[in-house]
Amino acid sequence: MTAFHTIAVPHEDILAGRLTIDVFAADLWEVHKGRAPDEYRDPVHFFQKTYQTEGLSHLLDVVAKRLRGEGGDPVIQVQTPFGGGKTHALIAMYHKAAEWDANQVVVVGEFLDYAVGESLLPAGVEPSQYRRRFEASYPFLPEVVDVLYQRWGSFPSFQRTRGVLRLLSLVVHALKDQAIPYITLADFDLANQEIRRELLKHIGPEFDSVVASDISGEEAGGRKVDGELGAAYQGLRLGTRVATSIFLYSFSGGVERGATLGEVKRSATTLNNPASVVAEAVELLRGRLFYLQQQSGKVFFTNQPNLNRILLTRMENIEAPAVAAEEEALLKERVGGKRLKVFPWPTSDADIPDSPDLKLILLQERDDALMQAILKQKGTIWRC
Repeated sequence: MTAFHTIAVPHEDILAGRLTIDVFAADLWEVHKGRAPDEYRDPVHFFQKTYQTEGLSHLLDVVAKRLRGEGGDPVIQVQTPFGGGKTHALIAMYHKAAEWDANQVVVVGEFLDYAVGESLLPAGVEPSQYRRRFEASYPFLPEVVDVLYQRWGSFPSFQRTRGVLRLLSLVVHALKDQAIPYITLADFDLANQEIRRELLKHIGPEFDSVVASDISGEEAGGRKVDGELGAAYQGLRLGTRVATSIFLYSFSGGVERGATLGEVKRSATTLNNPASVVAEAVELLRGRLFYLQQQSGKVFFTNQPNLNRILLTRMENIEAPAVAAEEEALLKERVGGKRLKVFPWPTSDADIPDSPDLKLILLQERDDALMQAILKQKGTIWRC
């Protein structure tokens, strides 16, 4: 498939990493005084960077008709939530812009064929419905916008529109050199410090160690699973993709958290693997990750260690001599019998008596020289 950024070409600000929050904050007075950024002040640049929604098109049509004396409402009440685009609409009217065509070719057919074949579409959603949603959200899979706007957007500290735009801009900038056909939650690089900070400021710095331990660190469980899924899939980083998708589904300002297996498959899969491999990755991650939880058919991250982490911590706190002593005691208890005398872990040929009894000698590791010495002698005396 064609890479997304060759179809929906990111703006030069995104490519250059000029992603300060001021870029997404419009001010009509600053436009009027000529002090606003060029993107808002200059009508050509403004409309080059503005996606003309149905609502904005209708608004401009009404204003144009009114100005031409062809009717149109004399009073228009613009109602949107905070960050919903009121100022943007006012700037558009200020420039008295004509309607413009924005024809965008979106390649979604191959994904849709794959999703239908793998039964990945949401329950109750027809392929034609999903196609329309994908075309509207391209280059992002529809779930990217849904999760950011509905879940992360429910945090009081997350400005729904500007916060989503800022985060998506960071993601596009990070992916601008990669030949991927579209962007999913799995493509959010949590090793990227800017993207990571943008997320952690809403859920707390304690999750920094969670991300490092399970997803982005050199020894992270997600990376280990990348290499455990078979040679054909190792380059796809499915362990990391699955863990990243689950992480982004794990948080909201309300009670909703976690992802179903279907949601994980849709976000983490690529077109180069069967979706069943994603399910296999989920199972492997459950045995590898330290902060992954499961409840009511959903998987999610918390900052509380799971049983994997607790067991590892206890194992790390057991001293090696204690382990060796316990192992030796178990060997003496369970190995041997009336016909055999058991000698666990001798360190010298002198530890083995020179007697006619049948003996079972257990070494901690292979030692050919010690074995030959035991057969031939006991200390300085040759065996009979």
